[in-house]
Amino acid sequence: MVLRIQNPNSPQVKYTPNTEETLIKFRNYAAKLGDKKILYKEFQNEAELLGITTGKYVRVEFPFFFKAGIINDYSYISKDLFTNLGNAYCKTIENILLLKNAPYSEQKDAMLQKSYETRQYILRTTVLNMTKTIDCKYGQVLKRVLNYLVNFNSINETEFALILDQMKIVPTIPISETKEIITKYRENPSTLKFQVEKKTKETGKIDLVDSTNCYSYYIGILEEAGFVITENGRSFLNQKIKQQI
Repeated sequence: MVLRIQNPNSPQVKYTPNTEETLIKFRNYAAKLGDKKILYKEFQNEAELLGITTGKYVRVEFPFFFKAGIINDYSYISKDLFTNLGNAYCKTIENILLLKNAPYSEQKDAMLQKSYETRQYILRTTVLNMTKTIDCKYGQVLKRVLNYLVNFNSINETEFALILDQMKIVPTIPISETKEIITKYRENPSTLKFQVEKKTKETGKIDLVDSTNCYSYYIGILEEAGFVITENGRSFLNQKIKQQI
């Protein structure tokens, strides 16, 4: 069986060191504003002038951070831009960087491990925030992926495509048949394949490709949050935090 799907909205953001470095720059900028408030559009230009990041990345990252519960409403940028969760996240990142650069001590490894665990807990909270936001389309995809992991323990890109198919108004495979389809697929991967519609902007022509351009973003977020552990192209649910879903 071949599923024909479209790529959903992608977060376009991962919790990478670069993202976290930029986040801290945002926080430091906001903290220095005092009683001043700056229009969001004005801030995009300011971010470029100060070398924080490009206006394009501000437009990508701010909606993500808002839906994740890291920042407050950003119509105006002020000293209160960051939520308590966002401030805790930034402090945890800074603590990790300090510990990594500190001289070795008997306590260092334990403190670093504790900080990484705190970071993952915060990131899991941001993921769950997104899943609870009805108008966050990628949050709803994350919600479906987490539910799938609870039921089937692991996922790969083909199974992710099945989730996307079942989010269509008229899915190829009814949800009631998921268990049967997955059992057959895991026994014989040739029983389920997918094609993604890719439209060329200039011509409007639709090509079919055999990979999504968003799976890595979704799984990358879940990996950094500690929801999954990936091995050989398959991501497994972290059983230690299953009860948090």
